[in-house]
This record gives sequence, structure tokens and C-alpha cells, in this order.
Amino acid sequence: MKNSEIEELIKKEIDKTRKLIEVYKEETKPVAPDCTIDILARNDAMNNMSRVSALLQQAKAKLAALELSLTKVGTPQFGKCVGCGKQIPIGRILVRPESLYCIECSE
Repeated sequence: MKNSEIEELIKKEIDKTRKLIEVYKEETKPVAPDCTIDILARNDAMNNMSRVSALLQQAKAKLAALELSLTKVGTPQFGKCVGCGKQIPIGRILVRPESLYCIECSE
């Protein structure tokens, strides 16, 4: 696979992740206390907000890794595990372009 194709794949994943982050940000906005919902619905909303908040943090970490990967495309550092320095298999990069670690180091 060519560097330009990998770069395009990463850019698409960055766009998708940025959109997801915006959705998560919207879903984690606090519920106004004067909103007319019962206590069970409020508790459910707070639990959901907690889950979405965790997803938001994961998406932000993924975005940072994708942006770092994008800066390495076309350089000798691209596709190298930041843990051990070994080459990350291209299959892993194609499935998870944000991968900064080989399978062994990621476990």
C-alpha cells in the first residue's frame, strides 16, 4: 500500500473521530436542574453521561494517536512500535491506523 493511500486512510479516520468527539461533547452537556424530568430519568441521564464521557476521552486519545501517525507517514518512523521499535504489521495499521504499538507491546 502506498504512503498516499495510508495518509488518506488516516485523514478519513481523523475526520470521523472529530465528528464523533463533537457528538460525545453534545451528549455530555449537563442536564439543567430546572428541567422537568423525574429523579429516575435524571439518574439515567447522569449514568449515560458518565459512559459517554469515557467514550469522549477514548476518542480524544485516538485522535491524538491518529494525528501523530499522520505526521510520521513517509518517514522511517512510520509503522514502528514506540515501545520496542519493531515494524507494526501493515494489517494492524490498516485496521487501526492509530496503532502506535505492536501487538506484543500493546498488551
